Amino acid sequence: MPSFILYPLSFLVVLGIMIVVHEWGHYAAAKLLGVRVEVFSVGFGPRLLGFRRGDTDYRISAIPLGGYVKMSGENPMEASTGDPAEFMSHPRWHRFLIAIAGPFMNVALAVGLLTGLYAFHFEQPAYWDEPATIGWVKDGSPAAKVGHSARRRNFQR
Repeated sequence: MPSFILYPLSFLVVLGIMIVVHEWGHYAAAKLLGVRVEVFSVGFGPRLLGFRRGDTDYRISAIPLGGYVKMSGENPMEASTGDPAEFMSHPRWHRFLIAIAGPFMNVALAVGLLTGLYAFHFEQPAYWDEPATIGWVKDGSPAAKVGHSARRRNFQR
């Protein structure tokens, strides 16, 4: 696959994973604390596709540069009904936990990926385990003048 297609595609996949993990952190914290979630969206703008389960509309939107979780009663400019499932009806520490859950999940993803990478996939150069090998010595070079022959030699560290 040509690099001018592969690089933007890879960027969108990585960005998409980061967005989903981040927004899932907000979503999970809101659900655990009893806040009604109206929309879980990956992307902004008009809805392209999705489904509805319970009170939540899960969607993929047209502009793939972010995402959002819309919770019931989260806008302080809207009239509050006093419903206990509204965001603003919860104490400040609940709202704080919901707000930091997204960035926390991004940090947890980074730590988890690096831990897994270093635990299961550690490559090291072959020269760390083997002695250095010189394939040949050029005739007339300083090494040839001090007595190294043209045959292959191993040097121990």
